[in-house]
Amino acid sequence: MKRIDHKRLLERREALLSELGALGPFVAGSFFERNVRGVKWFCVSRMRGGAQRQAYVSADRAEATRDAIARHARLMEIIGELSDINLSLIKEGREFE
Repeated sequence: MKRIDHKRLLERREALLSELGALGPFVAGSFFERNVRGVKWFCVSRMRGGAQRQAYVSADRAEATRDAIARHARLMEIIGELSDINLSLIKEGREFE
């Protein structure tokens, strides 16, 4: 049976929670550009209620929107890693340390 380094897991969990708190605003979705008759349009596509929805974004907010979508991707990575850590700690009866 593999021995779990509880101290390392707890330190990693704290680091991830700290990063999560500092992550900033995020947007779930995919960013893309469209060129319609020579005019560039920026758009976010996301699923809501089982249907795809699109929201247009002004050119001056395009970079901020890309950044917010990247933060959402990092948020999902953090949640996945935190879930793995918490499950390991729960299995050992150490989740509330």
